[in-house]
Amino acid sequence: MQRRITELRDSGVLYCDIDTDRARLGLAIRTQLWLTVPPTEPAATGLAPARHDEVAFAAAITGTRNLYASVSTPSVRGFYEYLTTTVSGLPAVQSVESSLVLPTVKGPAGMRSPGTDH
Repeated sequence: MQRRITELRDSGVLYCDIDTDRARLGLAIRTQLWLTVPPTEPAATGLAPARHDEVAFAAAITGTRNLYASVSTPSVRGFYEYLTTTVSGLPAVQSVESSLVLPTVKGPAGMRSPGTDH
């Protein structure tokens, strides 16, 4: 059984995906980003945010905003610095929109954000 699990992990079919409260990792702020890049650029430009430590999830999407990223930072200032230094340094980005995600009251396995009493 262990050998089969090892084979599946080595082939990429089986992988571990851990879901935890970001605040426990010191990442209290979650922000969604929508970026607009030229139609020829989503794949190339999208790989950069996918490699950033602040980005938990990145994807190419359809519409006028063709890249999406879920960003976690320790503070609003940390997000601002990420946005004005790292994201603004991506040459193909034409525009960026962001939205702060409000604290989650209930998440996976009943996790609650600090300070909630539900």
